[in-house]
Amino acid sequence: MAFEIRMTAEASIGRIGLVEIPSAGTPKDHPVLGRAASDRSAYVKKQHLVSKVLLKRFTAPDAKSGDMKLASFDLDHPGARTQLKAPTEVGYRTDFVPVDSRSLEDLWGETERMVPAVLADIDRGEPFALPGNADVLRNLIAIHLVRSHHYKAVHESSYLRTRQALRANMLGPRRELVQAEALRRMGLYLHGSALEVFLDGVLNESAPARGFVSGQLLRTSIEEMFRKIRNFISEWEPELLIAENGQFIMGDSPAITLRWPSGHPNLNEPVQFNVAIGDAHAVVLPIGPKHLVALGPERAAVTVERHVVERLNLYQVVVAQRHVFFRPDAGTEEFIREICTSRTPATSP
Repeated sequence: MAFEIRMTAEASIGRIGLVEIPSAGTPKDHPVLGRAASDRSAYVKKQHLVSKVLLKRFTAPDAKSGDMKLASFDLDHPGARTQLKAPTEVGYRTDFVPVDSRSLEDLWGETERMVPAVLADIDRGEPFALPGNADVLRNLIAIHLVRSHHYKAVHESSYLRTRQALRANMLGPRRELVQAEALRRMGLYLHGSALEVFLDGVLNESAPARGFVSGQLLRTSIEEMFRKIRNFISEWEPELLIAENGQFIMGDSPAITLRWPSGHPNLNEPVQFNVAIGDAHAVVLPIGPKHLVALGPERAAVTVERHVVERLNLYQVVVAQRHVFFRPDAGTEEFIREICTSRTPATSP
């Protein structure tokens, strides 16, 4: 029997695993990993993780230029002057998905093109005027869950953890299989570090390893996970929160899954962030200074007081990788400055 290694990677959002992929061959040989692996025309360098259609909602006319700009606060340098920038200048990451990203941009665009009409209904006070508005909001949340710093980190750590576990297994219980393969290929019976070097070479030649290095594995994972999450939350209802006082802010990882120890949303108790979607009690996404969407059991539109707005803003600061965005306002800036000095990303406040 030919030597073969099989590797699976567990995706922690929703605990939905990736398909099992044989190591033999290269990404282009695999029907899932082979799409546009080397087609540079299918590549977009500057990829917005936060939809520009949402970022525009946080803009105001710049006093000097008159251009529409939003405030971009650098959490790593809270004492620095807050920058005013155009929506095209923030909320993106270069080379986020390094291959076949054009098709992903097209996929996101299917939803993002419908967002302005939904936002117009929201501004008129008729958030669910059309039956499809709820679907657009759900899809927008699904996009921001997978097109995120957090998901990419989950993907990378999952792959590396799985590779390490496989390596340990192949050097432990299945050591004789590796030695037999080394003997077949090289005519040598290897031990110790020599066997480890041989196995690392085999692993590096595998389709998952090549796909991981090229970014094709991430490309496939993001689309698959988007479709699975979209299906999973299809029965969840969007609740529109309207700020009576103050304004909502948006972090650079704005879609946040939340779980409360008591089993139901309660802003007065500690909360877990970025939990698996299957364990979440709510998913929140700011969609403007006065509006935030939360997925939960019932469809509704409710007005919330400042303390609720500030607690939800706190979550945005805690989960953000580095930046938060808001409509220029001195009070909002001071609020962020006060809380970000004790910020611990992805932990309970």
